[in-house]
Amino acid sequence: NGGCDPLTTCGDGVPTVCGQCPLGYEGTGETGCVEIDGCAGDPCFTGVACTDVPANFPAPGVPRNPEPRFECGACPEGYRDTGGITGAAPGVTCGLCALVVEIASSTAVAGRAMRSQRNQIIARPPRLDHEECVNALGMTFRWAGSDSAGHVLPLSNEVNKANTLRLVMPPNTMTAFASQTVRLQANMLGNPDVAAEAQMSFVVALQDLVPLIRGGGMDATQDTQVVLDGSVSHDPDEEPGEMAYAWRCRRDDGEECRDASGTLLPTRLLNASMQLRLQAAPEDNPVVLTYTFELTVSKGARSAATSTTVAVHPIVPGTPVPPIVTINPIPPKINANQKLVLECVVETTVTDDPVVMLWELVPTTPETPAVDLAAAASTALTGDTLVVRAGSLAVGGAYRFLATATQSHGSASAYIDVAVNVAPEGGNVQVSPASAVTMLTSVQVAAVDWVDEDQPLLYQVKYQVVGAPGEPAALNEFTPSAAWAGFFPEAGLPEHGHLVTVVLLVRDALGAVSSAALNITVEMPSLEGSGQQDEFVNGLLGSGEDLLKNGDAE
Repeated sequence: NGGCDPLTTCGDGVPTVCGQCPLGYEGTGETGCVEIDGCAGDPCFTGVACTDVPANFPAPGVPRNPEPRFECGACPEGYRDTGGITGAAPGVTCGLCALVVEIASSTAVAGRAMRSQRNQIIARPPRLDHEECVNALGMTFRWAGSDSAGHVLPLSNEVNKANTLRLVMPPNTMTAFASQTVRLQANMLGNPDVAAEAQMSFVVALQDLVPLIRGGGMDATQDTQVVLDGSVSHDPDEEPGEMAYAWRCRRDDGEECRDASGTLLPTRLLNASMQLRLQAAPEDNPVVLTYTFELTVSKGARSAATSTTVAVHPIVPGTPVPPIVTINPIPPKINANQKLVLECVVETTVTDDPVVMLWELVPTTPETPAVDLAAAASTALTGDTLVVRAGSLAVGGAYRFLATATQSHGSASAYIDVAVNVAPEGGNVQVSPASAVTMLTSVQVAAVDWVDEDQPLLYQVKYQVVGAPGEPAALNEFTPSAAWAGFFPEAGLPEHGHLVTVVLLVRDALGAVSSAALNITVEMPSLEGSGQQDEFVNGLLGSGEDLLKNGDAE
């Protein structure tokens, strides 16, 4: 080329006149053209690979490339591309992503978590603030906590699942009456600088004491030795310390409570139990006097109260004392699907006179339907023990069970009141989308508008392939989260329209369970055609990877 660089022109003359080097090259035609390195000066974001784009001097008539040319690689973990594209100027950057993590639900109710319960705190899967943020390696999680006294919670991965989005606190592992704060630290595994924290505070509370009275709810005469025993009361939390007892008495006629000798009963009795004979009405006014005894039990800062009655009947002088009937106490509320067992004790001073027992059942509210006790009981109504079959009592009903013991010289009764728990009600289940492809479509299940007075509520999601044998399979365990999202592992049967029944279970603090169900269609992916099989296999693998990245180690 007349001594000029081949990329330049050569002009006639002495000496030879060489043209300029093309764009993207440095030097002269005389000394030679050298391609400029587009990556010189590190124009890409720190840590991002830079690739020089050759100038590639084009053929005549083809526009030349600008100078210098380079391409930046993908942004590092935790960054998003804010200009990392092919460019010709320095300053191409990647922006640090922001991470958001939030507490979704917990077993705490109104800021109180019961110490004796299994408590759970659940966080939503963390999200990055921009769809272009790179997160190939997933997240790490760490729960930590402390109480108001500065004591650090000893959390472990094995017991508390402290490295997942669900913190579990087994019963009786937190300090009672302390204000507790737990914090979830979320970090990107590939870039610890991308981090977020969520926290929740609550008070660790103890359950109410359960006051119970053995005896009472009974008929008596002035000669009956009435025994009222409050020592069967108990503390669900089994906290150390002694239970304290306080009894008060009132009479339905407004007069003061007196024993059979006419001695005024103390205003406040502090024993766990008492034995006494109660004053009957005078012979000239032989009415039944009803004594109400209120028992208050206390331990530390907690106290609870209950009451019972003793109906004192007048007695004809010279006749034997009627039998004494007592019913062993039970919790005042049961679930409808729970078998009820009642036991009574009969004492009599006339041992050679047979005792005839009879159990009866009376609704105590107008809304409570009557129950045929003979049909509902699996035992005879004439025995000391009465067993009522599960499901025999109406949900929400209030009943009084009456046990009467009769001898030839008289009879006496005792009663116990039982309420039937109402399971969670008023809600429904929502499922989206209504059609899905197994292991490829993420399905959202939400519990909506469920109410119950016995909090907290726990939720579980199951599924059943329509037309397939067996019971519904669980997709999770009972948790305080009212929402579930995930992939269905099975598709519906073609002969049943690919229908799958989604079953939501809602459980209250007493164990009563309600359910709601909804059908959706779930199909197998089509494996015919390019890419469908790879998509299915990648979906199987990716769903598991996504769960792990989002902290679902289970």
